[in-house]
Order: sequence, then C-alpha cells, then structure tokens
Amino acid sequence: MAISRTPGICKCKGKSSSQAGPSSTTGAARCIPAFVVLPSKSSHIATTASRRTPGENQRMPEEINVNFRPKTYFRPQKLERYLISQVKGAVVRDRLERLLAEGRHDELQNILGEEGVPKPALKALGSVHPWFMGGNYLPETEDAEVEIARIELASTTFDVTALFAKFENGQILFRVVDEYEGDTLTGPSEMKSEKPLTLGEMTDFFLSAWSLIDTLEMSFEADLNGALGFFVAKSDFYPDFDRLCRKRVIEAFPVSEPGEPEEEDG
Repeated sequence: MAISRTPGICKCKGKSSSQAGPSSTTGAARCIPAFVVLPSKSSHIATTASRRTPGENQRMPEEINVNFRPKTYFRPQKLERYLISQVKGAVVRDRLERLLAEGRHDELQNILGEEGVPKPALKALGSVHPWFMGGNYLPETEDAEVEIARIELASTTFDVTALFAKFENGQILFRVVDEYEGDTLTGPSEMKSEKPLTLGEMTDFFLSAWSLIDTLEMSFEADLNGALGFFVAKSDFYPDFDRLCRKRVIEAFPVSEPGEPEEEDG
C-alpha cells in the first residue's frame, strides 16, 4: 500500500474520502462525546507540544539526560489516568489530558465513567473530521501491555506511531506500531530488555524502527522550522522525549546556509 506523507494529502486508513469532512456527520452526531471541540491543526500540535519558537527549539539550552531510565513501566495507575491511556485517538486523548491537568475531575468522570470513552463514540468522530482518526488505527494493546511513547504528525489524519511494552517471562518486550499494519516501519520493530530502556536507548530504537527524519525530509526538504512544527513526541515515562527528538531532527535535517545564492537554470 502506497503511503503519502505530504502534508495536506489524506492517507488511506481503510476509510472512504467521504469521511474527510463535516458533510458526513449524518447519523453519527448522536454518538459524539459532548466534550469534543474541533481544534485547528496548528493549535492541537502547539498545545500538545507546549511549542517553543523556532529559535528556542534550535538552541536546546538545557542538557538532555539521555541516560535517564525510569524505574518501571508497570506502576499502579489511578483509574482516570489508566482510562485516558486506553484512548488511542490523539485529539481526544489530548483533550482528556488537559481536563486532568486542570483538575476538572467531575467532567472527566462524566466522560470516562468506569470503562472509558465508548468505542462507537470514538469511531463516530472519524466521520466528523479526519483529524479525529489519528491514533484510532493503532493495534490494540495486548494483556498487560502499556504504551511507552508516541509520535503524532500534523498530517491530514493526525497519524500516530507508538511504542508498546509488556513484561513476560522475566523480560520486557517492546514493539513499535503504526496505523498502517507496519507499512511505514523502516527497521526492526521488536526488541527485548531485562530492564527499562534509557531515554537514549528508547529513542534510538523508536527512530530506527520508524524514521521520523525520513518522514519529515520527504515533506519539508530543507524547511527545518516547518519540520519541527509538524510533529510532537509524547511519553508518560520519558519527560524529555520530545526535546530529544527535536535535537535529533535539528542535527540530521538538511539546512540551507543563510545567504546562499540560489542557482539559476540555464
């Protein structure tokens, strides 16, 4: 299956093009959670990343501890946090996380209940706008498997690639998954470890299984600022995951030298 990664071009996720706009809401609106407010694409990425200005992004003033290692991935969680972690959709999860951060627990309780946001409601959102599709086509987590990290793209359908982990037979089993049955993965997507990975090890594994750099270069060529504004990296276990991904992009991205004269044809 051919995957287009050009911004603004809808990518196939087994959905018809009729689902890409508000005209397809007939019959689905009754299933849509009342808390959902359709965001602009730029505001979603800016909010979730706590976006810095391009200059600040490129300076990276604070040292990133690539040797940071979480004690465990399998800690007890409060019900609210657990139910939010089970929501795969990027836009919906971001809204729920903001409610949690703002201490709006009554609203969260009304939305989540005891079992989380109903799947029919989440599926209905995809028919309202393709942004709500992002993340919903990731594979289901297996028993006792947790999401360690994810990278979200500001593409038409807010594509998400994620890292899952579970403890089995004395080892931690990791796997990187995408929303295209593995078609966008570029390297080995599974590994084992006896202990949690360091930030550097986790990032190396993630970005070797799915190449963020190649994805951005195909869409932005030498536009570094555009590339930095097109993704957000998230992790409940690695606070500096987004900063390290940005550092990797800045180091690897082709950038034109300032004042370089453009070549003329002929």
